[in-house]
Amino acid sequence: MFCRIVDMGIKHKFAVLLLAGAVFGGCDAGLKDISSDPKFSGIIGHVFETRNDMIIYQMDTDTLWLRLPGAAGAPTLSELPRELPYRTHMGDIVLGVLPAGSRFQVAHIYGSWSSAGGGSTRYSMRMMTPKEYKGRKLSDVGLLDYGVWPMSFEKKLVQEVNWTNLK
Repeated sequence: MFCRIVDMGIKHKFAVLLLAGAVFGGCDAGLKDISSDPKFSGIIGHVFETRNDMIIYQMDTDTLWLRLPGAAGAPTLSELPRELPYRTHMGDIVLGVLPAGSRFQVAHIYGSWSSAGGGSTRYSMRMMTPKEYKGRKLSDVGLLDYGVWPMSFEKKLVQEVNWTNLK
């Protein structure tokens, strides 16, 4: 069997891998809005703020994402060029520095499950401050602590804002 796979062309090898992934990994059921699920609905509408200055990236025309300066390939604050935005060698667009205390609100929660039993949960958030990003979608990539259930935000990166002190 192994010899036959080795003798196949690249297209056939890819087809075998794709089929194996579908059989052993299950098929993705797609994203489903689970915001009204009692396990998750309690966080909808909650407001969080960044604890530190963060590098802000543009993922696509509407979505932003954040990284701590110097973490996971992000530039340090001193490495940022003076002219922003700029495109990194990986193709990411760096918009600038998001100041500590910038706020976002959890708008929706989406779930995705495979037929093999695996799954993931994604938070959809909207920026509240600063005003140049107000209303823009914020990705949860890098902000969530995936080691707890239900997932919550990394406490070293963001903190929940007290509802009575919202401005």
